[in-house]
Amino acid sequence: MNPLTNLRAEIFEELLALNAELGVAGKKWKKHCSFTERLYRESATKLGRIIASRRDDASVCRILEEVGNALVLHGTAAIFPEARRESYTFACRTLNLLPKGTSVQLRLFLN
Repeated sequence: MNPLTNLRAEIFEELLALNAELGVAGKKWKKHCSFTERLYRESATKLGRIIASRRDDASVCRILEEVGNALVLHGTAAIFPEARRESYTFACRTLNLLPKGTSVQLRLFLN
């Protein structure tokens, strides 16, 4: 089976959850700085575990790292408007690495 199919099936929901957490963090930044920082650390830890669990597959690992970069920058853009351009660049780069069907799904939650 294609490892990218497994990526979508096993990990995509987790990435969606991380993105939602980062979105919440961005909205609460001004009132809850400590909450936001904790949430970012927890999200990074979760993503690190996902990547570590797939270390045996270099191509999937590389894609996960790119998705992680896109998620972090996307979440950061909600807090710091000047980060939006960089977030968009990473998102586009990530989409180019993924198969067509996955790209559509990823595009939906990055937008």
